[in-house]
Amino acid sequence: MSKFRNKNPALCIRLASAEGIGPVTVKKLLDAFGENTENIFSCSEKEISETAGVTVNTASLIKRALSDMSGARRELEKVKKNGYRVYCYGDSDYPFLLKQIHDPPAVLYSSSRLQESDYNSIAVVGTRRASDYGKTVASLISQGLASYNICVVSGAAAGIDTEAHRSALKAGGRTIAVMGGGLNRPYPSSNRRLLEKIGLSGTVLSEYSPDEIPSPVNFPRRNRIISGLSHGVVVVEAARRSGALITASFAAEQGRQVYAVPGSVFAGGSRGCLDLIRDGAVPVSGAEEIIDDIRGQLDSGKLEKSRAEFETKYFSGYASEILNFLSSRPAHVDIIKNKLKMDISFLASQLTSLELKGLIKKIDGDKYIKLTDE
Repeated sequence: MSKFRNKNPALCIRLASAEGIGPVTVKKLLDAFGENTENIFSCSEKEISETAGVTVNTASLIKRALSDMSGARRELEKVKKNGYRVYCYGDSDYPFLLKQIHDPPAVLYSSSRLQESDYNSIAVVGTRRASDYGKTVASLISQGLASYNICVVSGAAAGIDTEAHRSALKAGGRTIAVMGGGLNRPYPSSNRRLLEKIGLSGTVLSEYSPDEIPSPVNFPRRNRIISGLSHGVVVVEAARRSGALITASFAAEQGRQVYAVPGSVFAGGSRGCLDLIRDGAVPVSGAEEIIDDIRGQLDSGKLEKSRAEFETKYFSGYASEILNFLSSRPAHVDIIKNKLKMDISFLASQLTSLELKGLIKKIDGDKYIKLTDE
């Protein structure tokens, strides 16, 4: 495939911001004109209507929008000064999976370059009001996905999203955060430093202009991008009115697999997940179950090699520190946390992983002992 990039990204920026012209119309237009997008400027309304299969009224809106490109050109200059990238629908490096959905964004603003390996992506989402259980499971799943070189996609919201991004980064993996506002408007503000880290070991994406203030109406819409970038969506913890269920709904419409983590029937934060499972979502408790289910859709050549490399690097790191510290004498989780200076949620995921491997055992509530000298 030849490397194609739109010769006039300002055109896409203008169309994306034009009133009355949505992403479905822009997709039709750019699909119809292909590499000859410059021809749109010289076409009549009738020619645009016939070529792109849109109404004459819509063609009129397109012509009117493109009659003034000054704002779009200024926007493009501002993007370049900030060091951001613009991915236009139709470009050969526009995310392949996102290109397949019904209404892909005409423009994606990116904090850093997307990589080919980001094709192996799975979304991990959930409630902002996450429980310790939810955070631990989100950490364990995201860490496991990263160990297979799976890019973890989420929305950088508080709670489960934050845990998913942090855990992928801690495991040395890539992660993508999709914003409900512009790249210059980090939200929530408490995640400013996290988003900066994501920009270095992944990327932050938005379909909104860099200076656009996050708005409540933007967030449900951005969820179609989270699912659209991913082969599957994992809902870790969600109440019945959680925004994560909107992402799951988009995933189902887009033909992507939906996974849900079971929780207590007495916990309000698990009701959304239990409903998803009742409606056909695949119940999961770990990353390997997800990968085994979706393996045929992934670039399998990168999976096993990455897992072996991860086990060598990662297991000899954090997990080794824990094993070296533990002995046959019980140690409380707070003592382990303080001694090793680990985040409690991350430590919990490590302890769970080591326990599943049969290397440690949990006793007397929150105390752990070592079972092997390996």
